[in-house]
Order: sequence, then C-alpha cells, then structure tokens
Amino acid sequence: MLELQEQAGNSNFSGELFTTAPALSLLTTCTSQLNAEVTCREMLDYFQARPELPGIIVLEVDQPIGIIPRNKLFAKLIKPYWRDMFNKRSVKALLEDEDFNNKPTILPHTSLLSEVIAAALSRPLHCQLDPIILTDNKDYLLLDCQSFLLTQAHIFQTFHTHIGHLRQENIHLTSQLAETLEKFQALQTQLEQQGSADRYRQQILEHQNRELLSQINDIRNQYNQLLSVAQKLSQQSQIALQVTTVSANNLSQELNQVFRFNGTLEQELIIMEKASSEIEYISRQVKHLALQASLIIARSGGQFNSFSFITSEINKLGDQCFDANKQLSGLANRLRQRLPELAQAVQVGDGSTRDLVNQIKPTKAILQELVLAVQQLEITS
Repeated sequence: MLELQEQAGNSNFSGELFTTAPALSLLTTCTSQLNAEVTCREMLDYFQARPELPGIIVLEVDQPIGIIPRNKLFAKLIKPYWRDMFNKRSVKALLEDEDFNNKPTILPHTSLLSEVIAAALSRPLHCQLDPIILTDNKDYLLLDCQSFLLTQAHIFQTFHTHIGHLRQENIHLTSQLAETLEKFQALQTQLEQQGSADRYRQQILEHQNRELLSQINDIRNQYNQLLSVAQKLSQQSQIALQVTTVSANNLSQELNQVFRFNGTLEQELIIMEKASSEIEYISRQVKHLALQASLIIARSGGQFNSFSFITSEINKLGDQCFDANKQLSGLANRLRQRLPELAQAVQVGDGSTRDLVNQIKPTKAILQELVLAVQQLEITS
C-alpha cells in the first residue's frame, strides 16, 4: 500500500540565515514517504504525478532505511533492460542496487545550515547530492540538497552583496575617517599652537608673578622702612611735644615773671618820679638860697666876701641837681613810654604761649593716633 505524504514550504532568504544558527525550517522540505514493500511501478507513478519531489523516504517498521533520489531513479530508467527489471521489483529490492544502497544521512531538524552542508559534503562523491533526512520527533522531513545548495549560493550572493555594501560603507567611513583625521590633525596643530600660546602666556604670567613678588618685597621693605620711620617719628614727636610743652610752660613762667617785673618797674618809676620831684624841689630851694645869699652879700658891702665861693658852689650844686633831675625825668619818661610796649609784648607773648599750648593739644591727639597706628602696623606685620 502506498503511503505518501507531502509538505512543502517556501524558501526564506531573510537575515536570519546570517545568524549563528539559521533555521532549516526556512528551507523547502517535504514528507514524501513509502513502505519498503511498495512496488517500483507504484513509486514511479507517484514520481511522475509529483514532478517537484526530489526523492522518497523508504520506511520499514516506521524507520527510514533508505532514500530513492529522483534524479538517480530516472537516470536508471533510461536504460531499457533495467526498466523491465524495475517494473517487477519492490522498493526494498531496489535499495540493493549500488546507486541506492547508500546509508541515508539523518540529522536533527534543529541542525545548523553549515552542519547540514558539512554532512552532505562528507559523503562519497556519487551521493553528495542525495536528499537529507531531518528528524522532528517521529516525523521525517526530506531536504533536497539542491535546495540548501541554492540557499547557500543565495546566502553567498547576499553575503557578497552585503560585503560590497560594507566595502562601500568602509570606503565612506574611510573617507569620513580621513576627513576626521585631517580635522583632528588641524585641531592638533591648532592645539599645539594654542599650547605654544598658552606656554608663552604662562611664561608672561610667571614673569609678571616674579615682578609682582619683587614689587611685594619692595612694598614690604618700604613698609618696614615706613614702620621704622613712623616709630622714630613717633618717638621724636613725643620728645618734641614734651620739649615744646616744657618750653611753653617755661616761657609762660618767664612771661609771668616779666609781667610781675613790669608791675615792679612801674612802682619803681613812681618812686623815681617822686624822687625827681623832690630833687627838683631841693634844686629850687638851693637856687633860692643861693640867690638870697647873693643878695645878702651884695647888701653887706663886702663883709661876706668869703661866702661868695660858697654861693658859687651852691649855684653849681643847684645846677647839678637840676641837670640830674632833668636826666632822671627823661629816663623816667622814656621808661614810661616803653612800659606799654613791654606790657603789650608780654600780652602778645602770653597769647602766643596760650595759642601754642592750644595748638599742642590737637598735635598731641594726632601723635596719640600716630602711636596707635604704629602699634597696629607692628601687630599686622
């Protein structure tokens, strides 16, 4: 009894064939099977009715014992004597022929395409194009070698096309890489120039830094000198202020003494004026006495000639008293004229002394601020 089944699928040449494990289910397979006891005539009729079949799996007790490739079968049928023998034989007997007695190649349906190709090419040369049996649990699928070889060729073609695309892309990427490299070199040159400029600026900054440090040292030295001068100025100012204060106090005391001396001198002048008045009075009395004596001598008629000398001396004494009174009066007048100037000078000196003392007070405050500033500079340094 003829038991034939067929299942065909379309070939799929998608990108899955390029994965590490392309599925064999993407290839065209069939499930054409027959029992070993079927006659060759029945098998031939089925082949002629199914021209697309690459072969038939021969089963015995549900196990594949061989394959009848279509191309080999029809090559045998060309021979007339062999055709007469063929019609009378069973399929099992046909498997004893040297062209059909090869052990079938059986692989799992999960095998890789590369594994199927390797298994097919590892067979003897005369059976390398025979179909291969794929097992799927208890089902047996027949895979035509021409199908997977065409698939392999298409894969190679697609692969080469892909390689061409990759080559074009590689050329494009190489061009981009060259442009990028050129830009990188230009950028590197720019960076080197910028680096040179940066180094030059760094040198300028270092030079400016050294100059700045030198200026800082100069400023520090000037600061120390200024601090030293300020300290000396503070000390000398304190000494000068003390000396000025003492001198002002001494001058004030001297002016007070001069003022008191002025009062004493005024009293002495009063005494001198009184003495001058008394001398003037005595001089008039002496002259009056000398005049009376002269009159007496003139009236006596020479009795008192010896007194003429005395009279003459009295007149001289009166003249001397008059001259002394005149000189004493002139001296007193001159002193009295200078007393207002002396008093005014004393007043001016006293005012100047008071002004000096008043001016010393803010100077003293400024000096105290200077001392505090010097102390602050010492703390800061």
